[in-house]
Amino acid sequence: METEAYLKLKDGKHLQVALDLPDRQLATRIAAVAGTLNVSVVEAGTPLIKRYGTEIIKELKNSAKESLILADMKSADVGDLEVKLASEAGADIVTVLGCASNDTIQGAKEEAEKTGVLLEVDLINIEDPLHRMHELQKLGIKAFSFHVPIDVQKRRSTSAELLLNKLKMLGKSDSIISVAGGLNPDKIKAFKGTNVNVFVVGNYITSSAEYTERMNSVLNAIKEL
Repeated sequence: METEAYLKLKDGKHLQVALDLPDRQLATRIAAVAGTLNVSVVEAGTPLIKRYGTEIIKELKNSAKESLILADMKSADVGDLEVKLASEAGADIVTVLGCASNDTIQGAKEEAEKTGVLLEVDLINIEDPLHRMHELQKLGIKAFSFHVPIDVQKRRSTSAELLLNKLKMLGKSDSIISVAGGLNPDKIKAFKGTNVNVFVVGNYITSSAEYTERMNSVLNAIKEL
């Protein structure tokens, strides 16, 4: 049986607001606005979870109303335990690293199936993300994130557009595909015609006091796809 998160995201194009910031109050305020705007996914970013623990997942869940909550655990080991912890705090989606062993990913998948959360594999820093995705599809993984790291964005002045050619090679499948890395409304336009389901936007929204307006501008850009 498919999870609620999978069923919500498998069709159409969606926004995921990434809260990669260490400010609890700002994070919950942005999550509340995201909920009122019907943003599909609110992400409890890795820095936020590391600072406040999995309790922050519960706080975002309460603030974001009907939005799905993704816990960006980025598990590299003991994936089953970390999925369990995130699930108990109310997460709908939990991430595990694509560079983790198949044993870790399989354990995380089995726990995700028990708890009813969607497991997403983050393909960050994978040399051949398409090959790794195809490997993991054989294990039954159904959600993948194509991700340009923040440090790479800063040092190389690049963004998720770096992944555009790879994403254009993706045919239709039953997998949910997310893309992350320095996205804004103008950059999202470049992904027209790709099979990306979820656009992950963080700094463009969270770095501005006008985060409501910026969220709306991203939602409008996605609608135009």
